[in-house]
Amino acid sequence: GDHRDLHSFPTRRSSDLYLKGRYYWWNNSPGEYSKSRDYFHRAVDADPSYALGYCGLNSYYGFGAAFGMLPAEEAWPKAEWAIRKALDLDDTLAEAHLGLAALNMVYYLDWAATEKEARRAIELNPQFDEIHFMYSFFLMVMRRFDESIIEGKRAAACDPFSVRISQHLGSVYYHARRYDEAIRQYQRTL
Repeated sequence: GDHRDLHSFPTRRSSDLYLKGRYYWWNNSPGEYSKSRDYFHRAVDADPSYALGYCGLNSYYGFGAAFGMLPAEEAWPKAEWAIRKALDLDDTLAEAHLGLAALNMVYYLDWAATEKEARRAIELNPQFDEIHFMYSFFLMVMRRFDESIIEGKRAAACDPFSVRISQHLGSVYYHARRYDEAIRQYQRTL
């Protein structure tokens, strides 16, 4: 191949490693979840300019810190470093703005910055289910239930087979005290 083919190999390899990391990241078991970190690290080792790999590391460390699976004092700085690195490499990635939105929401409790970054991620990729899911969660926490339901439905439209998104939408209906709709949504989830 030509010169470009030689340089595209690490990115393709990094992409494969990143996708494997995402697969394990979405798993709920701790053993499977920890595998995601290894794949994300391998993705950036294969190509240090691969921004999505750093987004994956941000997801691993941020989620782990937020849910008590990793020591917060160690994981939050790593999560922030990873997302800043991703944004330095490519600030047009919806995944990077999603990571920054989540960091602003959970770590900094900065609601305005959370919403700004979430909207930027949606603008960059309106078909990205994870950002609609996260933004819906944020809106639910803010008690903006009608908007949260709309975003939850958008997430479900992007990935109609996601159990996690379907369950979340049931939770939004429940917190909005729309109990009949919550029951129907939970039945669909089952």
